[in-house]
Amino acid sequence: MPQPTYSPYVVVGLSTATYGAVLWSLYEKQQPHSSLRALVKTISAGHSIVATCLTIASLSQPWTILPGSLKAGSIDSADRLDDSRNPLISGKNSLANFITAWEAGYLIYDTGAMFLESLAKDRSRGYYSASIRLLRGSPVFVAHHALLIASLLWLQTYVAVGREKGLQIIMAFFLMNASNPLLHLRWWRKKSTGRSDVRVDTALAVIFAATRFGSVYWVMQKYGQYHDFGAWEAFRRQRLECQAGTGLLTGLNAVWWVGLVMQILRRKK
Repeated sequence: MPQPTYSPYVVVGLSTATYGAVLWSLYEKQQPHSSLRALVKTISAGHSIVATCLTIASLSQPWTILPGSLKAGSIDSADRLDDSRNPLISGKNSLANFITAWEAGYLIYDTGAMFLESLAKDRSRGYYSASIRLLRGSPVFVAHHALLIASLLWLQTYVAVGREKGLQIIMAFFLMNASNPLLHLRWWRKKSTGRSDVRVDTALAVIFAATRFGSVYWVMQKYGQYHDFGAWEAFRRQRLECQAGTGLLTGLNAVWWVGLVMQILRRKK
C-alpha cells in the first residue's frame, strides 16, 4: 500500500509553527485586545481563502483507487454496501492528505491564538485565569476546535501508513471554510460602524447555505450516484453513527443560518 513520502506529523508541526510565527511577528504586546482580535481574524480569513482554493484543486484532481476484490454495488456479509472501489470512500490523493495535516496544524495555532486573545484582555491575571475565561466565554468554539484537532490528528495515523479513508468527504466538508471570510468581514463591519451591514449579512447567508448545506448534499448525491440511488436513500443507508454525525452537523448549521436570516428580515422591515 503506497505511503506518503513525508511525515504528516511534520506538516502539522510546520503549519502550527508558521502561523504562530506570523502572528507573533505582527503582534505587539502593548496593542489593545481588539487589535489582536482583528489580526487573528485577518489571518483566519486568509487561511480560509487559501484552504478553499487548495481544497477545490484537490477535488478537481484524479484520485487513485487501490485494487478491490469486490464488485461495486454489492452487499457484504455485514449488509453494508461495498465501497472498496468508491472514490468518495477509498480514493487517494496526496494534496488532500497534505491539506488535512495543514488544517490540523492551523487549528492548533488558532486555539493558541484564542488563548492569547483571552490573556490579552487582562494580562495581570495570568495564564490560569486566561484559560478559565476562554473556556467559560467560548465553550462551543473550544469544543469544536478540540474535536476537529483530535479527529485530524487521528486521521494522520492512517495517512502515515497509507490507510486513509473518506478523504473526498473530508475535502467536501472543508469547503465550508469558504464562508469564513464573510463571517470575519461581518465582524469588521460591525466593529467599524457599530452595526451589522445587511449586504454583508445577506452575502454571508447565501454563501453559508451554499457551502454548509451544499457540501453535505454533494456528498450524499455522489455516494448515492455510485450505488445508483438518490441522496436521501444515501443518507438512509448510512450507519447509525454516520447518520447522527451528518444530522448533527446539518442541524447546528441550520440553527445558526436561520438565526442569521431572521436578523436580516427584521432589519429589512
